Amino acid sequence: MTTELMTREQYVAKMADEWREEGAIAKEYRILFGMTIAEVANGIGVSASTIGRYERGLPVQSARLLGSAYFLFLEKRRMLTEPTDTPHDKFLKADFLIDWDGERQVIKKREYREVAEINTGDIALDQELAKSFCEKAGGSYYFVY
Repeated sequence: MTTELMTREQYVAKMADEWREEGAIAKEYRILFGMTIAEVANGIGVSASTIGRYERGLPVQSARLLGSAYFLFLEKRRMLTEPTDTPHDKFLKADFLIDWDGERQVIKKREYREVAEINTGDIALDQELAKSFCEKAGGSYYFVY
């Protein structure tokens, strides 16, 4: 039993319908989330023309990898924009993270830059003060401990 190798043209012809369908679905979701081609391209680190080709079902380099990155990017966008109340979603959306290091409440900006510490000796009071700090700063918060 021998296996014949396909030429590039044969492979493209074989995959064309699958690529068109996948690209159309990707475009539909992108539009549903109110995003531009440029936003998706920037979010996953490729050119806008590559995204345009992918959405039209045309051959693109590393198509499977690009497709995975595209849909993961859209899923991340969905998680950050849809109102949900799971702890994971609250963590992802929080502007501040409040942590307990064994001695004090440590408040960090999302970039993990420490912005305040609180240690009154009363953990319940420290928690209230940490929440108050975040609210006054105009940000959402999440306790990571």
